[in-house]
Amino acid sequence: MYICADRDELPWAIKNLYRSRVPLYTEVSRIPQPQAAMVASPNPATEEFTLSFEVMKGQAVLQVHNVNGQEMLRHRYSAGPQTVRVGVSAWLPGVYIARVLSNGLLQGVVKFVV
Repeated sequence: MYICADRDELPWAIKNLYRSRVPLYTEVSRIPQPQAAMVASPNPATEEFTLSFEVMKGQAVLQVHNVNGQEMLRHRYSAGPQTVRVGVSAWLPGVYIARVLSNGLLQGVVKFVV
């Protein structure tokens, strides 16, 4: 028996899943939620959209991917509030995901439509 879950939709993760002749034992723990709010506007966008977010400390990387996983944008930002305008008139219509990572930890994520 194998257990599979959509890791992007659930607020928990299963650790230490064992397969044996005895019942399965699992450890369930909470996944830390992003610290900062991230906003994309307008949503849906046609020509350009604005991403607003805050980098808590150090540097962070903004990444934007389409639903196929293709990276559309990557940029580094320093600590502090950020407002980024992105032109999307050349992008194909669809759903995109923007996220901010700092030291490998998720600080913010937002889905938007072009």
